[in-house]
Amino acid sequence: MLLKPHDIGYLLLLGTICTSLAYVAGVSVMRELSAFRVALITNLEPVYGILMSFLFFGEMNKMTTGFWIGALIVLSTIFLFPVAKTRLQKRRSR
Repeated sequence: MLLKPHDIGYLLLLGTICTSLAYVAGVSVMRELSAFRVALITNLEPVYGILMSFLFFGEMNKMTTGFWIGALIVLSTIFLFPVAKTRLQKRRSR
């Protein structure tokens, strides 16, 4: 299937606007939140996207044991990061 010229124009317009809007929004959010939090929110999108699909659609197909292990690893590293950072700063200040 070949794209028509006006379809290409719409795709370029949509891609440009969506990309630039997301970039500007991300930069403005970084004025309020740390880069770590912004990256955290972005990288957790697949996890909470799958959880929301379960809540809305009741599908458990994608939530295999591997998913839960991966989610646990991601969440534990997220919650352990501040603890490790605090301990590292205490060691450096000695």
